[in-house]
Amino acid sequence: MFSWSLLLRVDPGEPVGALSVWTTGLTSFAFNPADTSISVPDSSYAIDPIEGGRNLLFVSDTFRPIPAPLSPPGVQTLLGTFFGSYRTAPPVAIQDCEAECGYTFADLSFYGMPSTLYAIHVVPEPGANLLPMDGALLVLAFMKPARGAAVR
Repeated sequence: MFSWSLLLRVDPGEPVGALSVWTTGLTSFAFNPADTSISVPDSSYAIDPIEGGRNLLFVSDTFRPIPAPLSPPGVQTLLGTFFGSYRTAPPVAIQDCEAECGYTFADLSFYGMPSTLYAIHVVPEPGANLLPMDGALLVLAFMKPARGAAVR
């Protein structure tokens, strides 16, 4: 069994209150118990919910009594850890959930944020080849495009 850390980094001025992503090649998810901004009862990891071979992760902030962003601005936050039988990408993958969920990232009011503002990456974790339980990092980055940058 291999582990994959899920990290979120958010640029200042873009608070994220929820996220929804599809995964493949991963079998379970453990929320980071030290991250008090996550509402675990309102979050879930569903195995193959629409019978297409993909699993759905939904992470919600603690919106009671006031919303709390999932990640402080400019800080890389560990949201949790995926587990699975694979150590490489592919077959491990993470994709946006725009079409099926209505958003991949939502603001503190749960309004979907434009997909042109974020990036999802699967990157090697330093020293992963030394630790048999460490696979890689899945990094979700929500950022403002640079001024004058083309958005595709």
